[in-house]
Amino acid sequence: MILAALKTDPDGELSGYEVLPAVGSPMEYILADFKTHSSIPLGIPWWTVFSHTAQHLCEQGAAVELPGGDRVIPTMYILVLADSGECKTWVAKHMGRAFPHKLNKIPKPKTAESLLQRLKENDGKPAQMDCDELGRAWRRWMLDPDKSLIQDVLLQAYTQEHIEESLKAKDGGYDIKRPILSVMGYSQWSLFSTHFLAEDWHSGLIQRFILSICPPRQGWQKQLELYPLQCKLEEPGGSLDKLKELIATTPIHPSYKMDDAARAYAKHHIQEAVVKWGVTKGFALRALFNSYKYALLFHYLHSKTSDMLDRQDMEYAVVLCLMNLQDLSRLIDQTEHNELSDLVEKAMAAKAKLDDGKLKGDWSRRWLAQHVRGIEARNCNLVFEIVNSEIAMAEFRDDSPDGTGTGVTGGPSKPPQTPPNILDFELPDDMKPKMANASHAGAGYKPDPLAVAQAIIDAIAAEDKARNPSAAIQ
Repeated sequence: MILAALKTDPDGELSGYEVLPAVGSPMEYILADFKTHSSIPLGIPWWTVFSHTAQHLCEQGAAVELPGGDRVIPTMYILVLADSGECKTWVAKHMGRAFPHKLNKIPKPKTAESLLQRLKENDGKPAQMDCDELGRAWRRWMLDPDKSLIQDVLLQAYTQEHIEESLKAKDGGYDIKRPILSVMGYSQWSLFSTHFLAEDWHSGLIQRFILSICPPRQGWQKQLELYPLQCKLEEPGGSLDKLKELIATTPIHPSYKMDDAARAYAKHHIQEAVVKWGVTKGFALRALFNSYKYALLFHYLHSKTSDMLDRQDMEYAVVLCLMNLQDLSRLIDQTEHNELSDLVEKAMAAKAKLDDGKLKGDWSRRWLAQHVRGIEARNCNLVFEIVNSEIAMAEFRDDSPDGTGTGVTGGPSKPPQTPPNILDFELPDDMKPKMANASHAGAGYKPDPLAVAQAIIDAIAAEDKARNPSAAIQ
């Protein structure tokens, strides 16, 4: 069965997606081929197949029916963050061959009007927008007044809202009654905090995106050639043929329902993660709705023929949601860290000018807020204390005999402590994966790395919260 989990290698780095055990779905065989015969991060084929399958289900009219009668169509806004040169286009091209017809794709918009025109042409028909270098496009959408309307259109299309825009259309405007849009975007992880700023977390649009970090794999230098992977994927009876067979033979229902156990499981674990990680409501609601969509995809990719999504489908879906929330937490931390670093640099430069007599006044929090753009009530105290600490450390180093600060205190500072072994943590019982085959349980059971990693994250978050109750993901 599919079980997406973050693999933790001996160096403690996140190196992509794993699936355990390797039976039950073509996804396992596809990822096994990528793992063995390429250096491509496994998250790239994972989300490529996932997004293609979701688009296929949308085009066939599938949806999850909720108890109140609402229908959740498995459209997705996905942003995969990976380095340049990870063969994203190549993967999309080869995975697309598994589907019996060409999926309905639209190009990345250059203007809001071009996006509206594409949506109008596909009114009521599911379409997917592939968007390479989405981060760069995102900044242009934010800064260029001629393109800022693109964000509004994407927001409305996410929930299939009626779109009415006049603009300068010859026929009087754009009247799109039912836009059905998915987005498959890629951007460079190293440039994330350059393209996405702190205020973007409150834009409303980024909350709609599924964010996935796909860092480089260890030892990628040894597997640069793609031909061995291509041969493996295309061999008769291979992983790509398995996916083709699944798509050709698995029935698709117009409506899928969830049993009570599945809904209760999703509600409990998403709520628990939201409370523990301090996730804001915008991200929390999307995580819950994404769990319904994920459950449908796992159900289909396991060749299940019924129209009922069960707890097993939802267990896999929740694990994937937790991975998304973990990546989200890391990205927010990275963005806020870079923003804070910029403010500290500006504050240090202003303090230097004050010391040189180029600026007037007395060094204080009020002075800092008046002379450094970006300093606000929420960050003023922190920046002020960091600058004071930097000044104190600089004076400390200058006073030591060798400039390192070791001669004053009688010796160097203590070496950093070795981080705890990730496998030393005890897992909660309800986070241990449910195995279909009894041989995978019992004495030979090994902890799920994702659950262990989450236990560590929870422990760190609890410690941070105890130290600073107001610290939370914003």
